[in-house]
Amino acid sequence: MKRPSGSITVFLSFVLTMVLGLFFTMSEVLRFFCLKKQTDRASLISVESCFGDFCRPLWEEYGLLGVDLSYGKNEFDKETFEKRFYRYLDENGNAEGTHFFQAYPKKAGLIDYAVLTDNDFSGLVREAAKSVENNIGSDMLTMLTELTGKVKGAEEGGDALSELVESGGDVLNGNSPPASFSTVPGSDPDEATKEKLRDCENPLTGISPAGIGGILKTVLPAEDQVSEEKFAIPRNERASRRALESGTMSGDPPKAHETLLYNYWLSKTFRSYTKEARENSLSYEMEYLICGKESDVENLKSTVWRLLLIREGLNMAAICTDSARVGEVETLALIVSSLLLAPEFKDAVKYAVLGIWSYVESVLDLRTLMEGGKVPFLKSPDDWNSDLWTLVSDIYSGRKAKEGSGFRVDYNGYLLAFAAMTPVKMSAGRACDLMEEHLRRSEDYRNIRMDRLLYRGDLVAEYQAKPLFLSFVPLFTGEWKVYDFSYKRRLSYVDGEELLSDSKGPPQEAG
Repeated sequence: MKRPSGSITVFLSFVLTMVLGLFFTMSEVLRFFCLKKQTDRASLISVESCFGDFCRPLWEEYGLLGVDLSYGKNEFDKETFEKRFYRYLDENGNAEGTHFFQAYPKKAGLIDYAVLTDNDFSGLVREAAKSVENNIGSDMLTMLTELTGKVKGAEEGGDALSELVESGGDVLNGNSPPASFSTVPGSDPDEATKEKLRDCENPLTGISPAGIGGILKTVLPAEDQVSEEKFAIPRNERASRRALESGTMSGDPPKAHETLLYNYWLSKTFRSYTKEARENSLSYEMEYLICGKESDVENLKSTVWRLLLIREGLNMAAICTDSARVGEVETLALIVSSLLLAPEFKDAVKYAVLGIWSYVESVLDLRTLMEGGKVPFLKSPDDWNSDLWTLVSDIYSGRKAKEGSGFRVDYNGYLLAFAAMTPVKMSAGRACDLMEEHLRRSEDYRNIRMDRLLYRGDLVAEYQAKPLFLSFVPLFTGEWKVYDFSYKRRLSYVDGEELLSDSKGPPQEAG
């Protein structure tokens, strides 16, 4: 049998070579753009993986995200972060074995970064706001703003009253009553009331307003044990006091609504006297945010005293508009001044009694508040609890105020207002003190610092890949080349991810 023979022309050989060259070139072009897509995705996953290494207890306890750039050491360690970044690039871009889209990491770098305490704690404030923004509506923000304004106004009005209510003797010595507390004309009490007034306990001699040191015994339930926790971190080493480390990039300052949300986050995250204490931390955290004292006892005393003065001012304002009770006080003032043989002191005695009555009512209010109840912000006559002729027994019997009606506020509502009235830089620094104190009581986080917690960064990732199909194209035979891919990304726990720049280079000679 005759064997078949074949031949190929020179022309067909050239055509076939050109067709195959075009096929392999187009295949390499397609592979190049697939490599671009692959390395872009691998760099994004790697950046997100780096930010996925956040401090777990910080997230679980406080709802904040931050990568600890000290990695358990007592120093900033950017090198470890970049090594972890490089490992993620390698794992995501360099598949084992033969792979059409195999790429090799060339560089992993953290170019610029910001930590939670940068720019007066703007990162912490914005993160805190973001963590609660889905749990609060615009009507709640309006209510918080109104509450803060009311408490601030009450505190400013109460400053002029504090000396008056501390001692009736000041008024009897000739001090004039504050103009902001002018009273309505009193109505003349009936004979039965006058008889009670003649036999009532003298509030000018029977009541000694508690000083700040004894205020807790006056308003707290007798069976309650006050926490004796103190800071373990020395005062000058706390975030609110020490010189803070800083990042290399600026951050956006918080907007007005973010500041409101941040204050709401404070009240929902940190504990107080009426909330269950957090383990391994101070028991009265909100009180520390407001007062900044060394121990739970000191912070609670200062907070309760401040609240007492506000309630005195509000109760004084309320009683001065109650003509019936003003009339009772005027009758008592006339009786007392007559007994003193000094009728010209009638008005002075009147304001002294009004101040003391407001003080007793405020003590009853605080007893309700400290047990978790609510009292009306500004009382109506029906909401009043104490009686003029039993003031002494009211204050020493442990009696409490009824919750009443209208716009009512509890203890934590006042703490929220106090925190909102505290400068953000101060409250955020103290919040960092509390978080460090809690986290450092765990052996794994004994060196953690809030000024080493990354929340925003610019990262650069570079890949190299080798051509595959070009080796079959005669034009490129003998010239081994590589591709370079570079991506610069910004990632923030607050603002999300942004691709700042990317570049892809033509085949370059391998170095």
